[in-house]
Formats: sequence, C-alpha cells, structure tokens
Amino acid sequence: MSISSTIAKIQSLLAGAGLVKTAFTDRFPARVNPSDLPASVVFPMRATWEHQAVGYNRATRTYKVQILVRPVAQGVAWDDGYGACIQILESAGALFLSHLDLDQTVDHIAQITDNGIELITLGGMEFWVINLLLTCVEKG
Repeated sequence: MSISSTIAKIQSLLAGAGLVKTAFTDRFPARVNPSDLPASVVFPMRATWEHQAVGYNRATRTYKVQILVRPVAQGVAWDDGYGACIQILESAGALFLSHLDLDQTVDHIAQITDNGIELITLGGMEFWVINLLLTCVEKG
C-alpha cells in the first residue's frame, strides 16, 4: 500500500484510456494551459486506518479525482464544455468499474461516486470540471 503508487495508477489509467491529456502526478500547477486539457489531479482525502493482524494494516481512503475539462469561455456555445464533461464522466466511471483493484495496486475500490459537473476558478480562469471519489481499501 502506497498513496503515491495509488495516485500514479489512477492517473495512468485515465491517461491510458485517453480520458485526459495531462495527468499531474507531482503537484498541481498554479496555472493550467488550455492546450493541456483535459487534465487530472488526484488528492488523497480522508482515511480510516485499522490494524488487521500482526504486521498488517489496512486503510480505507477516499481519493478525489478532479478532471479539468476545458475553460468555460472556450468553445462555440456555452454547453460545449458541459457536453465534453458528460462524455468523460460516463467513461471515467466505466473505466474504474473495470479496474476495481487498480491493476492490483489496491485491495479493491469499495465505492465510486461523483459530484457531477461543476465550475471552479483556477488562476483567474473558470473551468468545467468533474470530480470522482474513489474509496479504496489498501493493505500495508
């Protein structure tokens, strides 16, 4: 079990499936270049740690997968970004359902949820984003 290896595997799956063009693994940039989109970043969130047996621990941790799809101002119509979000949202959910152990990186994904489509401001620019929450059971 390693938080960094779980983050790297999530990003690798997203990039490998063609859902993101850029997968930030070391840190999130202060500014995002629209030519790098869609881009993802993974935040390790709340976890519950348990002692399993002598020498074994288990953590159930939620990872927030944030995908910046495109700037709101980019596109011919207001709903261009919305439509792009719908496609990625459906595909990302299906991707993680087909990799419930993240290719043996975690014990299993216990729950996949999303917050739908949202707008955030980053570096003075408004973006269409989706946020997936992956609750993973990890052994160490």
